[in-house]
Amino acid sequence: MRPDTPAIDRRDELVKYVESYADRLDGRLGVFLGFPRGPDEFDVVAERNAETAFAAASTIKLPILYALYDEYDGRLGDLEESREIAAENRVAGSGLYHLLDSTAPSVEDLARAMIAVSDNAATNELVDLLGMDRIEETAADLGMERTRLRRKMMSTVGDNDLELTGDWPAGEPANATAPADCARLFADLIYRTTLSDAAYDRLSVPLREQKHAMLFPRYLPMDVERAHKTGQLPSAALDTGYVEPPAGIRRGGFGRPPLRLSLQPRPCHRPRPRRPAPRLRGVRRRTRRRHRRGRRHRRNRGRGVFVAVASVGVSRGAPRARIASPN
Repeated sequence: MRPDTPAIDRRDELVKYVESYADRLDGRLGVFLGFPRGPDEFDVVAERNAETAFAAASTIKLPILYALYDEYDGRLGDLEESREIAAENRVAGSGLYHLLDSTAPSVEDLARAMIAVSDNAATNELVDLLGMDRIEETAADLGMERTRLRRKMMSTVGDNDLELTGDWPAGEPANATAPADCARLFADLIYRTTLSDAAYDRLSVPLREQKHAMLFPRYLPMDVERAHKTGQLPSAALDTGYVEPPAGIRRGGFGRPPLRLSLQPRPCHRPRPRRPAPRLRGVRRRTRRRHRRGRRHRRNRGRGVFVAVASVGVSRGAPRARIASPN
């Protein structure tokens, strides 16, 4: 059942809704919603804590996905090579590979399982293949300045031999990202400025086949195309991606075909008293980013694309720095 939430047709209505919802949460809400005007520029519709780092949960799998296709771009055929999943990487949580007796899928099979069904075993094997430093460097090149990967999936729960890798700020999660960081990644996917078209085509497949549909897709019409990735922890719920309104829909106050959107993260505690929401910044922002390949910006092919990125962190007291990622 969908909750009875008001229809939203104008920017000011959406901003007020986000603010009012944040004021009812006993925790932090991070949101970035906007139209990409290029890989480095957004027409921001609404934001709150957009540059704040949250526990990434399984949204950390997005920079892993991008780093993989960045590494294999120009030799995409090599993605069909088989890659046996090491025994220590076959952790539980979400996914299927830890349940199978024989696990020697292709590299691309691992990537698609990592995103479409949020497979933790596949993720850990790809981390070994690429290396954490390589993944973080690639994320930084995209402008994901607050994104870090310092541990594998499920490394803090269960009986396994996985070690925590590297250091991170005290009291913060080992794996982290920010709403604006995720927006920059999806803007790159839309404008296709750093990889080949063939790499983008293959990279997008599991994002469009995401099977965890309990957040954004739950509130969208069936004919709205989307590419997204979810993440969930006991203390957080996240969804990040973009949606494409159906062709022919009328233009409205958003400056693109209007999108009716509800953000419904799962609060962990009862609502806290209201307090004044901070003033939002301007509606345009330049993002910082380095173009390693020097490609000229491609046009967005006239599509009415709305990048909708929302990351939600719900916590009480100090953030939990070492917590497992169930999906």
